[in-house]
Amino acid sequence: PGDYPGYARGADIVSFDIYPAVETHRDVAGKLELVPFGVRRLRQWTEDRKVVWNCIEASRIGNVHRKPTPAEVRAEVWMSVIAGSRGIVYFVHQFQPEFVEASLLEDRALSEGVKAVNARLRELASVLNSPTVEGAVTATADAAVVVDTLVKRRGGALYVLAALPGSRAARV
Repeated sequence: PGDYPGYARGADIVSFDIYPAVETHRDVAGKLELVPFGVRRLRQWTEDRKVVWNCIEASRIGNVHRKPTPAEVRAEVWMSVIAGSRGIVYFVHQFQPEFVEASLLEDRALSEGVKAVNARLRELASVLNSPTVEGAVTATADAAVVVDTLVKRRGGALYVLAALPGSRAARV
């Protein structure tokens, strides 16, 4: 991570990847909140002067026992967008138990899930690309959880996107 600020100085677009749904290391496994955390870190390291993208896991990669669910992919994408990612890249390669270049295309449920997320992103593209409205909403939860929000205004409508990073449920 310490190298990213230096790399970012020479980049027009900065990106990173972390794959918590299929990761086996206990510090990362299952911690989907690390995806938006990484987006926020890149924004901080670049002082919000660079476009931030990130990669989303869309295959089992090297985990022969686990692949991300469509719900996990959807959550990672929307948490990323709310955190400030301006572009999503899907990592679709599978390395184990055998190499499959575009394994997403061979997984109907996951492929349909990604297709649905992409359709919604396209539908909201003009909204998502509009200026962010700062301080328009306050979101609080009934538990000690942080609620991430993104507010946009477009065509007279106010759009509020919210996410609870992590696996804890809460009433917001």
